[in-house]
Order: sequence, then C-alpha cells, then structure tokens
Amino acid sequence: MGTTGDALPFLGIANAIARRGHLVKLFGNGHFRPLVEKLGLPFFDLITKEQYQQRLKERANALDLESLKLNSKYVVEDLRSVHQSILDHHLPGRTVVVAQSYLLGSRIAQEELGFPLATVHLYPMLIRSLRTAPWWIPRPLVRLGYRLIDGIIDAAVAGPVNELRSQRGLPPIARVMNEWWNSPDLILAGFPSWFVPPQDDWPTPTRQVGYPEFNPQHGTTLSEETARFLADGSAPLVFAHTPAVKMLDRFVEHSLDAARKLNQRALFLGIDPPPSVPADAHFSLAEPHEVLLPQVKGLAHHGGLGTAIAAIRAGIPQLIIPQMLDQPFNAQTLAKLGVSQSTPWKKYHAARIEKKWRRLLNNAQTQAACQRYRDRLIQSPDACELAAEAIDELIARRINHSNHVD
Repeated sequence: MGTTGDALPFLGIANAIARRGHLVKLFGNGHFRPLVEKLGLPFFDLITKEQYQQRLKERANALDLESLKLNSKYVVEDLRSVHQSILDHHLPGRTVVVAQSYLLGSRIAQEELGFPLATVHLYPMLIRSLRTAPWWIPRPLVRLGYRLIDGIIDAAVAGPVNELRSQRGLPPIARVMNEWWNSPDLILAGFPSWFVPPQDDWPTPTRQVGYPEFNPQHGTTLSEETARFLADGSAPLVFAHTPAVKMLDRFVEHSLDAARKLNQRALFLGIDPPPSVPADAHFSLAEPHEVLLPQVKGLAHHGGLGTAIAAIRAGIPQLIIPQMLDQPFNAQTLAKLGVSQSTPWKKYHAARIEKKWRRLLNNAQTQAACQRYRDRLIQSPDACELAAEAIDELIARRINHSNHVD
C-alpha cells in the first residue's frame, strides 16, 4: 500500500522470499500491478489504481495534523479488505503474512487464525523509543507525546478496529499504535542502523535489516530527452516532485531562480513541463534514480526514506523540504549525518534555498559525509535478503513448534 517508497521494499522482500522456493502472493495497491506481474508473482488488489489516484489528490494539500487524520482514514478504509483477503487465502499451517505496520487487519486476522506474522516498519519514527527523542526533551514529556498521538489515532481508528474485533470474537483494545499493532512473532525494522541505530527499548522481537532497496526496472536507461540535457552541459541540480500540488508553480519558480543564482542548471523530476521550458532547465515525469542521480550535483526532495537512500547511494547532497509523517524526522536525521540541509515549505523561497545549496555544494565536510555514507550503504548486506532470511527463520520456528505439539 502507499506510494512507490512504500511498495518497492515489499516487492523486493517478496521477490527474495520467492527465490527461496516459497509460494508468494502479493496484496496491495493496484497501481503497482504491472510491476508485480513483471516479476511473475500473483497480485491481488486491496485498492484499485483509481482509488490510489484519488488518495493522492486528497493528500496533495494535507499538512501536519491534517495529514495524520487523513492517513488514519485510509487505515480504517483498508482494515476490512486486508482482513478479508487474508481469510480468503489462508491455508492452515501453511500461511505466513508479512505486512506493513498500519495494515491493522493483518493483526486481527493473526489473533483470529494464529498464523505467523511479520510486521514491517519502514519509518523509524513508528518504532517507539524514549532513546531516539532529542536529549533535551524530558522522558515524561516523550511519554506524554506518545499518549497524545495515541489519542488522535484512537479517535479515528480504535472504534472500527474494535468493531471488527468484536465481530470476530476478540476483546477490545486501546492505544492501537502503542504495542498492539506490532506482531509478537517478528518485527522488521526496514532502515539502516547507521540511520537510526537499534535501541534497547524497542519492542521485541525487533530485527533491523536495513532499507529494502529494490528496482524491478534495473537496467533501464534515461529518456532520450533527459540524456541529451545531461550531455549538453554541466551536471544539474534535481528538484523532485512533491505531493504539495498546490505549491508546484511556486516550487518550480523559486527552485529555478535559486539554481540560476548559483549558476547551475535545473532538472525537475515528476513535474509536467510548462508551455515554454527555458534552456537551462529540463522537465521529466520519471527517470530511474540509479541512473540519473550519479550524474547530478544534488537532489531536492520531500524527505521520503526511499528517495533519501537513493541519493545517498549516488553520493550527492540533499535539500529536504519535509511536509508530513516521517519526513520531518528523516530531514533531522539526514542533517545529523551531515549529508543534507532542510527548509520548511512555508520558507521555501529562492534566497533561502540558494544559501542552503551553496553550503551543501561548497562544504568539504558535506561532500565527505556523502561519500562516507555512500560507502557504508554499498558495503551493507542486501536488506531484502536479510528480511527473507528472518522470515524463513520465523517459518522454521513455527514448524519446530508444531512438531513438538501433541
């Protein structure tokens, strides 16, 4: 479910599991059906492509608390379809489920049917810890913050969750995101340890595997137009599309203005071109990150972890414009690593981002940090394989347990 950064890691994990000889079925966002079918894996829609496009439109202008409420709405909308899909395909003693943390129907089905479940957290902020909060925030305030978040989430989610639980003969729960949504069998932390190190107060059994990078279109090339633009001049700055559609015109205007003040060319990714495109700019709706990013000077984007990892792999600095959910946390963490700077949307204007880019491009420490974390990422084990290995071990534990039960 979710966008590309949510879906591709699960495609990678599914592909790795299938290579180990298991029968794999994928359930998710119908928008990604063509990618799944190229892998030769069976796919079942939880939402249609059209529903996904509608959600993108709804999220376009959602910020902060509004975004949290909107995502809670989607969690409720997906609750019963996830639960029913698992019931329809469950084979007693032969089913293991791997699910995004917020697909709560999987947890209800697990309690009901008793199959092994692996909960996958792709966002570090979703694994609660008192250790990862800034040092200057008293721990009681951190706990209070979690309770306040739970109050907002439960107001939208707990009612429908408990209604379904009651219908399935299960007792009610409270504070859905506090502990219950984590599987007691296996929790996969889908982000690198150098991004957020493991914490001793993480829920058990958490296993950190890294970010499951996966490119089903590996080996694809740039479009002819983009390849020509890159060949015709110096390496550009890339400004990637943001969900904040209402701000796109302003985003393009100020990004282009800042690039010109820096004497840099600008490549806009995921944005429709205007009627007249200036010679020092280029627009492309989509390009493979692994091919494009090593050929550019830097990347401005919203702060999703998948995009950030792609920039780190390319060894380029990043300008983060966080908008919602995990993006502010990611922006703060990337800044601590020394590979990025950030600016809020409300302050995104040419003079400010020119200064940000100047610091990023002319700072030897930033360049060294980009190279250092690129090397660490390249040297890291394949996170998709590590996740598949953990799931294989989960299967083996369940088989061994069943063999010892009379």
